[in-house]
Amino acid sequence: VVLPGSDRPQGALQMAGWALAGPEPPEPFARAVEAAFAVVLSRAFALPGLGETTLVPLLDMCNSAPCAEEAHPFSYDPREQVVRLAAARPVRAGAEVRDHYGHHANGMLLVYFGYHNYGQEDPRGWGVHLALAVGPEDPLGPWKEALLADRGIDPARVIAAPRAEGGDPQVAARLRAVLRLLEVQDGDDHDALRAAEDPWDLLEAPWAEPTGPAKNALSAELDTRALDRL
Repeated sequence: VVLPGSDRPQGALQMAGWALAGPEPPEPFARAVEAAFAVVLSRAFALPGLGETTLVPLLDMCNSAPCAEEAHPFSYDPREQVVRLAAARPVRAGAEVRDHYGHHANGMLLVYFGYHNYGQEDPRGWGVHLALAVGPEDPLGPWKEALLADRGIDPARVIAAPRAEGGDPQVAARLRAVLRLLEVQDGDDHDALRAAEDPWDLLEAPWAEPTGPAKNALSAELDTRALDRL
C-alpha cells in the first residue's frame, strides 16, 4: 500500500478528506486521525527505488534488531513490486525474526517508532551511524586504508555519540581519529603521522583550540577540515 502526501499530521488530515482551509475539524475526529497517523508512521517503510511511503503487511510486525548484523534483510523488487524478507542465517522454531530500523538518534526513534535506546552499553543503540569512506581519488588512499585496517576500523561503521555522563570516550576518540585521517593531505600532517611511533596517538588527541597552536603535532587546519566534514 503506497501512501500519498505528507509525513506530518496536517497531511494526514488532508488524506482523510478534511479541508484545512475551512473550520477546524472536531476534536475527537482530529485526535482519531492523529492516532491513526501515528500507527501508520511507526509501521511505514521507505522502500529503495520507490520514493513513496509504503505499508508492507507482516513485515511491519518485525521489531528492530540492535544492529544490522543481527537482522534479517529485506529487499524490494520494483519490477515485480514484491518485498522479500530473507533469512540471513538458520532460524530456530519460535525465534523472533527482526529487521533493522537503521542507525538513528533517540529523538527520531522515539517520534517515529515509539521507543529509544538510551542507556544501552552498546553505543550503536544511542549514537548516530556515519558512513565515512576514503575518497576513490585520494592519492593517500592506500596509506589511509592500511592504517584503518591495522587498527581494525571500518570507516563506514563509525559511530557519532552524544556527550553524556557515563558515555564511552573511545567512541569520540575513534570518530575524531577517522575524521582527521580522511582529511590528511600530502604535507606536514602526513609527514608527522608517518614519523610517529603510533600515528593513532596523534589522530585521537583532543581537538585543537580555535585560536592558538595545536596541542599535538597535527595542524589546526586539519581539525577544521575534519569538523567541516562532520
